[in-house]
Amino acid sequence: MMGDDQAAKPSLVNVPNGQVMIAGGRFTQINGRESLLKNNSAIRAMLAIHDAFKDHRAPNATHDSNDQANLQKCHPGTRTDILQKLERWVQDPNDLATTMWLFGPAGAGKTAIVRSLARMLAEQKLLAASFFFSRTIETRSEDKLLVSTLAHQLAVNTPKLRAHVSKVVHDDPFVFEQSMETQFQRLIVEPVIKMRNPAVTSPLKRLIIIDGLDECLHRDAQSLIIKTIRDSTHLLRNHLKFLVVSRPEHQIQSTFDQPRDGNSTRYVDLLHDFNALNDIRIFMSDKFAEIKLKHPLGHTIGNAWPSADIIDLLVKKAAISNFIYARTTMDFIATTYDRPQDRLEVVLGLKTPESTEDPYKELDDLYRYILSSARTPISCILRVLAIPAVTAASGNVDMSEPLHFTPFLEKILGLRQGTVELWLIDLRSLISITKANEPKAQVSTLRFLHTTFSDFLLNSSRSREYFVDQNLAYLDVALGSLRMLCDLEASFGQCHTDFEVFWECVFDTGKVFSWACELSPPSKQLEFAIMACDIWPTIGPILEACNDGAHWIWSVIRDFLICLKTSRALKNSQAYEYHVSMFYAWLKTWLDKYTAEDPILDAFTLITIAKTIGRCPIRAKILGSLAFDDFLPRIGPRSPLRTLVHYFSIELESRNALHVQLIDLTVKFILDKNQSGRHNDHLRVGHRKLAHLAIRALSFICCQRSQTTETIPMEHFSFIFVAIEVFSYLFPVRDKAQRLKNYEALKRAPDPSRYLSASPNAPKLQDLIVFLQNHCLHLLKSKGYPNLAHSVLRILLAQSCEEQYKDFLQYQVLMSDTEVSWFLGHSDLHELS
Repeated sequence: MMGDDQAAKPSLVNVPNGQVMIAGGRFTQINGRESLLKNNSAIRAMLAIHDAFKDHRAPNATHDSNDQANLQKCHPGTRTDILQKLERWVQDPNDLATTMWLFGPAGAGKTAIVRSLARMLAEQKLLAASFFFSRTIETRSEDKLLVSTLAHQLAVNTPKLRAHVSKVVHDDPFVFEQSMETQFQRLIVEPVIKMRNPAVTSPLKRLIIIDGLDECLHRDAQSLIIKTIRDSTHLLRNHLKFLVVSRPEHQIQSTFDQPRDGNSTRYVDLLHDFNALNDIRIFMSDKFAEIKLKHPLGHTIGNAWPSADIIDLLVKKAAISNFIYARTTMDFIATTYDRPQDRLEVVLGLKTPESTEDPYKELDDLYRYILSSARTPISCILRVLAIPAVTAASGNVDMSEPLHFTPFLEKILGLRQGTVELWLIDLRSLISITKANEPKAQVSTLRFLHTTFSDFLLNSSRSREYFVDQNLAYLDVALGSLRMLCDLEASFGQCHTDFEVFWECVFDTGKVFSWACELSPPSKQLEFAIMACDIWPTIGPILEACNDGAHWIWSVIRDFLICLKTSRALKNSQAYEYHVSMFYAWLKTWLDKYTAEDPILDAFTLITIAKTIGRCPIRAKILGSLAFDDFLPRIGPRSPLRTLVHYFSIELESRNALHVQLIDLTVKFILDKNQSGRHNDHLRVGHRKLAHLAIRALSFICCQRSQTTETIPMEHFSFIFVAIEVFSYLFPVRDKAQRLKNYEALKRAPDPSRYLSASPNAPKLQDLIVFLQNHCLHLLKSKGYPNLAHSVLRILLAQSCEEQYKDFLQYQVLMSDTEVSWFLGHSDLHELS
């Protein structure tokens, strides 16, 4: 029987600095540590490992430590696809990828995923070791203890490895002071090589996890860790795989992208995990259900709270990558000392919080940390970030979309190409820059990975020193786009080889200028800049160089003038009147280059007619089309006025009610002799001008008439219409009874077969007069233009056939006041021999 002293002694082995649990066997208590070590080599090796590494491992760096932050794990039923993908990779002995890089934006739930994975693999005895970096914990914020912590876990978890690791430390106690590459080689690679049987390949490879590599404070160390692992994996491939988890920082990505012989690395991008949105919805729905069960006032909350639309809105706010938003939001709502309904309204911005508690403190701390870690001066970073931030806040995606294109954004800010990517290189966890050579990317684009990041930047109480003033951002955009409009050649000259791209860039610039001016408050700085800007000197050369598609330029000028007239930023300014006068001066300068007989002036007259007969939209549209399609081919293709007439024809076809139309300004210019000078006589609509225009049209037809049986060129036919339309405009039948009488006369028109069987150049004069009367042109005789009328009718009859003529008569009866215009403008007549 043992004495009192013996009875008081514990039955467990007392091991300093640690605990050892021995399962199975028969226990005999032996007094003294030395006796214990002599009788159990396994315990001796374990104690030796613990003693050797006790000052060289990072506490709480493993997946199962008792650190509060380590409690993160995936919510039940979420991230299942990504977890299964990782698990299959570890379990598959035939998978040649020895390293996997799992990356995603800040707050994407990376650590929760790998902690859940580590627990799963630990149960399957497939977890070799893990290390979780943390910038806020000294022993886990550097690479100094990384290898030794991993080696300690490997030795503890792999009995056959302990003696080899222990021997390295015993033979060289200063191994922990050596470089990381040397430690990795001596504490991990060499012991594994010595342990393994070269003839036997392990059926299952165990995993080493390194999480939060971007939280290692030294960027060079981050790259060195990756290089060290990749340089050694060919020696460890039969036993170990490595999972590296981080944000997509540049130095990490560029290191992984470097080719390595005999090494296969697989990438997993959480930004492309399209199940994430559904996972966030599951998480939020479960949390709302939990609130109803556990909150003190849960019994008072109706089953319909919150609505499906509210949950959808919260999920959209979180976006694919922002699990931290979902978690912090639900933590804020679930607080037991307040009403969940009220807190939800605070989150939705429907209610002002009654306390100073910040629902997004954790999220904002994350944003501030990332911004504070950037090496680029913060003023430069914020100047760039301000623009995509305000575009997100404005909600007008179509107008502001070009500002997401990095080349366009750089031009707006006056930066050299590539500057945006360089300035934002340390913000890869918050923004993405899709390069032009990547699939489905035509140009490089800048996007926020968190929809809440713009809210943070624009809220001074949240962002503090990182606050961006949206009014200054709008002004930056307005001034930058104005500078581009004033020098299109310098801004987009490199696009001349691709006219479509060039015009689109110009159009986008004008669109962005209008958007910024509309949202910016009144600004004297902007007004002065606009008054000092002269966009007209570059217009002519650009239009001459890029004639095709030049109507884009005129659309931009029109929108530019509309913006000057209506935008909030230029309220009560004289900018609009100033630039209208500049347009008039430009127009007069170009018109002065042409004589009164030049066809370009006929085209302008046609436009004027079309605009002044607005009572008949069909006529206006056809005349505008004729002005461009039929008169302008005789004008040199490089004339800026030619492109202006083309744009007028587009305006005539449009039914949009705009504040400013260039065609209206042009007609106003023509009618104001003080502005147009001699062009007032050449261009304004009058009987003399119209008769001259009709004679010019008929002369052109008579000179070009073909004597063959081929299809008549459309321009011949169109000029006939011009003449008829001009006469109708000159001598309208205003009396309704008279018009009906004329229509009845059409029914009694003589049989045209006699004309068609005879020579088309010898119709009887009396029959021509009847035809003339039927077409409301009889007043021409009294005006002294019988020869002109005869010419018109001769051509009409000569270019008709019997069937088409009858159709014409039938259609004429049914028409109202469009008369012969539509028919003559849409027929395909054939000349008879």
